[in-house]
Amino acid sequence: MLETTLKKGQLLHFGNVQQMEDYRRAKEALDWVSVAKRNCGQPRITWKDSVLRDIEPLDTAWDDVCLNAVYRDEWNEWTARCASHWKN
Repeated sequence: MLETTLKKGQLLHFGNVQQMEDYRRAKEALDWVSVAKRNCGQPRITWKDSVLRDIEPLDTAWDDVCLNAVYRDEWNEWTARCASHWKN
């Protein structure tokens, strides 16, 4: 239940970021990759990676998700359908 709520919240936030202008820092952070050294065995996980991990079981392409996120009403409906899918 908590995991579903967190995933849905992250996707809703992603939709808000996709609707922003390209120069906004939040949108730039989507493609940002840290250059800092990590401890041995820990991969660099970006925000985009975590969103991709959430949508992976839904068989939806990244480009489709980015395009759908621009349309607020459809995006909210889609995230609600995703949340019902994650509960199962």
